[in-house]
Amino acid sequence: SRASAKEAFTIANEFVLTRNDKSRFHIGSTIELGRLALDGDKDAKTATEYLNRIKDAHMEDSDHVKLLVLVGRAHMALGEIEVAISQLTRALSLPDSPDTQNAHYELAIALTRNKADKHEIDIHFEKALDFGMDPTDEIIEALGERNMSVMKALNRQYYRSFNNQAESG
Repeated sequence: SRASAKEAFTIANEFVLTRNDKSRFHIGSTIELGRLALDGDKDAKTATEYLNRIKDAHMEDSDHVKLLVLVGRAHMALGEIEVAISQLTRALSLPDSPDTQNAHYELAIALTRNKADKHEIDIHFEKALDFGMDPTDEIIEALGERNMSVMKALNRQYYRSFNNQAESG
């Protein structure tokens, strides 16, 4: 459950604090607490409080991308679109990671809300798909079903479900 996950992450952070090392917070669990606040509780303000605790900590690039995507989403939820765009753009300046697709997707959403150039929005939706994201209604509506990135993603999704059915027999 969400409550027990929050409790576990909080305990992990308290444990790290007692070790008295340079990392004041356990990066992974603090990011997860921010994600739970944002996605589970729909509380963007609390999410930004968690995430701001670690924003200056040294972390792996993949954690940094994940953090910046969540910070961007939280600021979008708070209606701070320019800040969201800035954070998501920073995420894309880091080396590619599993969350790069989410950075492209969320940036496209933020740019859409900011009434940015459609071509720029489409590029980020296409890159999200090309990095392995499954097509969403927003992506298909923006790009159309005949878009090459959409067609590849739909094929990838189809073959994955076909293989999953074949494995389960």
